[in-house]
Amino acid sequence: MGTTVSGGVVVKPEAITQSVAGLQTAVTEVRKAAKAVDANSWGDGMNGADYEAGRAYLEQGKRIAAGLDRTVTWLKVWTTAAEAVAGAIGKATVEYTDVDGKNARDLNQVAAK
Repeated sequence: MGTTVSGGVVVKPEAITQSVAGLQTAVTEVRKAAKAVDANSWGDGMNGADYEAGRAYLEQGKRIAAGLDRTVTWLKVWTTAAEAVAGAIGKATVEYTDVDGKNARDLNQVAAK
């Protein structure tokens, strides 16, 4: 069941809450994946005095490592932003339904007079 507002728009707080929960779940999963990538260091072609496998591809290894670092950074940025969006939507939904309910009660009282 939803709240009908002007223009026939129906707001379903339960559906919005479910969407927010889904977004928060996605944030958690992406954050875990970013940590897993970040925790697995990519060698840049040298390991102390001994060369790692792929030593003939040192520059490519450095570019791959830099790309992985950038990916992890952007995943962290996305999770922080998505988490903030989920929080804002959840808060706005609660406030909206509270205000709309109060307005509906006020209008009902005026109409009853």
